[in-house]
Amino acid sequence: MFFLQIIIYYILFILLSIYILTINNVIVTFVLCLLFYTSVFAYSIKKYSFYFAITRVLILSLPFSFINIFGGDYGELPISWFNIIVVIVLFLNAIYFLFKGYILKTPLSLISIIMILITSIVFISSEDYIESFNDLVNNSVPFILALFGFYIKENITKKQTNVLEKDYVFTTIIAGIGVFIQFILKKTVGIEIGTYQFLGGYREAYGYLFSDYSFYRCISFQAHLYCIYLVKITYITSY
Repeated sequence: MFFLQIIIYYILFILLSIYILTINNVIVTFVLCLLFYTSVFAYSIKKYSFYFAITRVLILSLPFSFINIFGGDYGELPISWFNIIVVIVLFLNAIYFLFKGYILKTPLSLISIIMILITSIVFISSEDYIESFNDLVNNSVPFILALFGFYIKENITKKQTNVLEKDYVFTTIIAGIGVFIQFILKKTVGIEIGTYQFLGGYREAYGYLFSDYSFYRCISFQAHLYCIYLVKITYITSY
């Protein structure tokens, strides 16, 4: 039953991704994303725990991290589902560290908090708040996630971690399906969707919904490495 429900969520996520990539009515996109993430969170918190649920939603919001909550240009409205969840995570970290006292116990957490404060100061002192907010989010996310790792480690089991790792691989598969659809539509009917550029007079770049091609390559490479790791571990443990 559990496996069937996971498959259903994955199929719904694929369909949602294709809808945003091709049609994308702003109101419909917002409602569908809200329903999807709410249902995933509710199911995950019931099946496992709050920490697992918020982590899972964070991972599944990754493919839409470079578009806003209405499926439009992130530059016009720099608020994505990924950003919203990161803010929730930051709030949880603040509460967690306040009670656990890890700010003073671990150098990495202290460094991460200092870097977040520095980027926040730059944001406050900037005249262009929209562009500065983009920089604030992009520069703070690695440090927020570094902090996030502390309470993930203490509140999520190994079994749950394995599920989340597979979710991460699936998000890269989603992006790969999106790139494939982009390629087929461009080559067959000449329609350009998603992030696409014709570079240097002979190179074509497909990025799904990621405006940063290097970020897309990075998460894809990480997923490939993890799959190689899984195959290697399976091969070793079979003996």
